[in-house]
Amino acid sequence: MRHRRLTATGLGWVAGWSADLLPDGTTRTWVCPTPPGRHEPGDVWTYWAAPSAEIPLGQTMLLAHTQLVRAAGGHGGLPQAEDFLMVNGVTTLAAGELLPHVVYFYRKHPHQMTRGAQFDTFEGPAREFAFRHGQQLRAALAECPRVTSDTARS
Repeated sequence: MRHRRLTATGLGWVAGWSADLLPDGTTRTWVCPTPPGRHEPGDVWTYWAAPSAEIPLGQTMLLAHTQLVRAAGGHGGLPQAEDFLMVNGVTTLAAGELLPHVVYFYRKHPHQMTRGAQFDTFEGPAREFAFRHGQQLRAALAECPRVTSDTARS
């Protein structure tokens, strides 16, 4: 679904919702703070109210062109929340779309990193760094002139 939409629209990225796959086999959809629809470069970060708030979009929900992920710096070098840096970069560099459909199922289990003893030690600082990263990217986007194919040739 994401690939078809990415190919059809020429956007840089397409995402959808994720759902938790619960032990009893049922699912619970996570509807992220970013509303469905098209989003211009830098807009997704505006749905992240504060470092401790719910993230605007999950990395596993996102499908993006490889060159865009590379240009965004890939996953950052954090011990966790590195995926937030990638989402910030990709969604700041290119327009994209959030589809109102589940595109990813997430199975929570007791052995995952988010259940480990060290998780809370790094979560706050990593979120703060990722949040500031998005803030700075959006500010740079607003302040810097756009490079287009016409200006790049001159």
